[in-house]
Amino acid sequence: MPIFRVGDDESGDKQWFSSVRGAGRISDGSVAVADRTSAEVRIFAPDGRHLRSTGRHGEGPGEFQDPFVLWVLPGDTIWVGDYRPYRFVVFTAEGEWVRNVTLDPIYPNPSRGGGVLDNGASVNSVSRSPRARDFTKPDTLVVEVHDRDGNRVGVLSRFPTRRLGPAPDTKAYNYYIGVLFDPLALVDASSPWTKSPRHSNGDASGLAASLHPSTL
Repeated sequence: MPIFRVGDDESGDKQWFSSVRGAGRISDGSVAVADRTSAEVRIFAPDGRHLRSTGRHGEGPGEFQDPFVLWVLPGDTIWVGDYRPYRFVVFTAEGEWVRNVTLDPIYPNPSRGGGVLDNGASVNSVSRSPRARDFTKPDTLVVEVHDRDGNRVGVLSRFPTRRLGPAPDTKAYNYYIGVLFDPLALVDASSPWTKSPRHSNGDASGLAASLHPSTL
């Protein structure tokens, strides 16, 4: 039996979705849902009724270029991953815009895995390619920790990931394909911090101890 259901009322346009990219439960039982195509965060009551929406396409405060993922943090702040460049757009549970958090250094594309933790710090990952992509050397997935203002605290880990190379007759277009059945590194930061990291020199030593073992 489902614990939450939305979309039964076909007459309501807020009940229709084209690309759901994230959802989170608010403390009062309502649910926030990020719809990528409409560039909205829609908030629904526990019984599925639409309560309010926030966000739209644009570059101003509270607007999205391409909403990608969503987290609800303690205190009912809603963090939405948006790009380009990758950033977090933060709202209250009432749909009021709070601020934008842009990662430094900038991520041109979305993080390849991670998440926003309970204290507003985030784990993000970016793929680094070898000098020549010729199927012989894997890319490296670099997992980084950023504070609640988007500043990089340090590197948490590095993983080898898939090998890529140019597709036939497409070198001029930088079109790459992967090796079939190659392992693909993934990161899921779903556990809270046990303590807030403080490494002003950017050294990530000790950061692993600050995360629950199941974080990665």
